[in-house]
Amino acid sequence: MRGEFIAKYHRAVYEPLLIAGFGENIMDELFSRFAKLIAQLIEIETLEFTNIVLFMTKNP
Repeated sequence: MRGEFIAKYHRAVYEPLLIAGFGENIMDELFSRFAKLIAQLIEIETLEFTNIVLFMTKNP
């Protein structure tokens, strides 16, 4: 649940930037995966801050 909460806030910031480069089609899948990863990290350790380092390439 908290992973989804964190993902929503990151989505609000990063989505316009990502849409400009990659289109709107991948946003739901991308942030769904991000929410799952954050949820897994929360189970392992306490998170005070979250930052995204994202490397993506566009398929031709």
